[in-house]
Amino acid sequence: MSGGRYRPGGRAARRGGAALVVHCAAVITGTPEEMLRVNVEGARLLAETAMQEGCEHFLYLATIAVYALEGRPTSTWSVLLARRMIKGNFVLSGDGSASFPYVHVDNLVDAVIKAVHTAEAIGQAYNIVDGQTTARAYTDRFRDWLGLKPLPTRQEVVPWRGRFSGAKAERELGYVTHVSYEATMSEAERYLAERGMIKR
Repeated sequence: MSGGRYRPGGRAARRGGAALVVHCAAVITGTPEEMLRVNVEGARLLAETAMQEGCEHFLYLATIAVYALEGRPTSTWSVLLARRMIKGNFVLSGDGSASFPYVHVDNLVDAVIKAVHTAEAIGQAYNIVDGQTTARAYTDRFRDWLGLKPLPTRQEVVPWRGRFSGAKAERELGYVTHVSYEATMSEAERYLAERGMIKR
C-alpha cells in the first residue's frame, strides 16, 4: 500500500521465483469503490500474476466478517480497541451477547504453514478458530484494565449468537491451539501496560 494505491506483488514474485504467495492485505475503511478495488481487484491481479510467474501455491487469508451476518463487528479487535475505548468512540453492538470467535496470530501462522504442506488443502477454505466468547466478555477485559465505565451499547442491533466451526481445519490440517485465550489476553494486558495505557 502506498499513497492510497494498491500495487500487487508481481515484481517480488518475478524477482524471487516465489513458490508460495500468502495474501492477507486489505483495507477496512474508505469508500465501497476503494475497498472493492483493493480487496477484490487487487487480490485478483495478485493471484493472476502469481500463476503467470509459476507460483506453486497461492494462499488467501480473509476475515470471518466476509460472512453476511447482520450486526457482525468488523472493527479492529486488537490492542487498537483500547484506544477507541479511551477516546469514547467505541459502541458495543446490541447487548454484548453476540458471539465472538478468536484466534491468536501465532496459531494462525501455524495454520498457514500446515495448509501449505497439506495437499488436500488445495482449493479448500477453512475457518481458523481457537474458541468463542462474547463481545461483552471480551471488551469487559479491556474496560477493567483501562478503568473505564460500562461501554455504551447500540440496543437496536440484534446480536448474532451463532458459532463458527474450526472442525474442518482440525480434521484436515491437524490444526491445534498452541497459544490459549488466557495467554493471549495476558499478552494484550502486558502490551497496554508497557505503553502506559493501564494505570495501576
